[in-house]
Amino acid sequence: MIELERPRDVGEIIRDAFRVWWAGPGRFVVIAIAVILPIEVVIFGLGLGQLRGPYEDDPSREVMGLELGVSWLLTTPLLTAMTIRALVAPEIGIREAIVRGTELFLPALVVTVMTAVVVVGGLFVLILPGIFLAVRLAFVVEAVAIDDARAGEALRRSWQLTDGNFWRVLGISLGIYLIAAGIAAVIALPFDGIARNADAQVWALAGRIIGSVITLPVTVIASTLLYFDLRARQPTPSGS
Repeated sequence: MIELERPRDVGEIIRDAFRVWWAGPGRFVVIAIAVILPIEVVIFGLGLGQLRGPYEDDPSREVMGLELGVSWLLTTPLLTAMTIRALVAPEIGIREAIVRGTELFLPALVVTVMTAVVVVGGLFVLILPGIFLAVRLAFVVEAVAIDDARAGEALRRSWQLTDGNFWRVLGISLGIYLIAAGIAAVIALPFDGIARNADAQVWALAGRIIGSVITLPVTVIASTLLYFDLRARQPTPSGS
C-alpha cells in the first residue's frame, strides 16, 4: 500500500501514479469501464449514432463541446469518486468502491457544476481569470471524496490548498494531462485508421473508450496524490 499523506515532487507524483495503477490495473480498469463504457455507448454510440454511423473525419464543434461537457460534468467526477475510494481503502473490493463512489456522485456533481459556473464566468471576462479559477478550484471533487466537504466548503478547501501553489499545481496538472493525452492518442491512432478505412465511426469510438479507460484512472490517481501532497505541505496550526 502506498503512503498517501506525504509531500512529493513532480517526478514522484507521476511515477507513483503509474506505479499504483500498474500494481492493480484490473482494479482501476474495471472501475473505469463501469463508468466510461455506458456513458460513451449511450450518449455517443446510441445518442449520436456513432455505433452505426459513417466515419467522422472532422467532428463538429457541437460534438466536441458535448464530449468536453460529458467528461467534465459526468465522467470525471464519477470516476474520481470511485477511484479515490479504491485508492484510500485498498482493502475494499471493486464493487464496494463503485458503490461508495456512486454515493458521492451527487455532492461531487454539485461542486463540479459550481466550479464550472465560476470558471466559465471567468473565461467570459478574460481567458486568464478563467485559468486562474480553474487551477484554484481543481480539487473540489477530491475535497468531497477525501475530506467529506460539501458545496461551498469543498470550493473553499481547494482554494485553501492551492493558495501559494498556483504555478506548481498548474505545471504538474498540465504535465499529467499531456502525458495521459499522448498515451490516449497513441492508443486511439490505429482504431482511427480502421474507422477511416471501414468508414465506420464505431472503431474510433472504441479507440477513444479504450484510451480513456487506461489513462483517466492514472490522471485521477496523480491528482489525488497531488491533493495529499498539498495537505501534507500545509503549515501546522500553532498550538496543535
